[in-house]
Amino acid sequence: MADPVIEKPMFNLVSGIPENQNVVGGYVSFGVFRDGLPAIQLVGVGVAQFFEREVQPESFGLKEYTRWEIHCSTGARRITGNNDANNIRNMARWENQKVYPITQGNKRNKSVYRAICKAVDLPVSWK
Repeated sequence: MADPVIEKPMFNLVSGIPENQNVVGGYVSFGVFRDGLPAIQLVGVGVAQFFEREVQPESFGLKEYTRWEIHCSTGARRITGNNDANNIRNMARWENQKVYPITQGNKRNKSVYRAICKAVDLPVSWK
């Protein structure tokens, strides 16, 4: 039997607010969805794809789920899609999106990024 989906929090990083006081902005899914597909997948050499369920998507002009990719050796992240739960998997991959270095995010999220890479057996070489 497949592992149920569990979610781990991702914290915002808002200028002017101490990093440890920033609120949860979304949740990364781990495990296997009801359709039998894994929540985290290997999608390229050293690249993992994962989904973040947004806490308040409307406040950022987003839909319910954001699809991300992370290069596990460099920590470079990019958004590759945003849609509702029924359509996020099948939508075309957004190309040429801005790259966000892991150093530009909330430090409390690094353990989640490490877990994402570990879920697809990729080593992490960023600090």
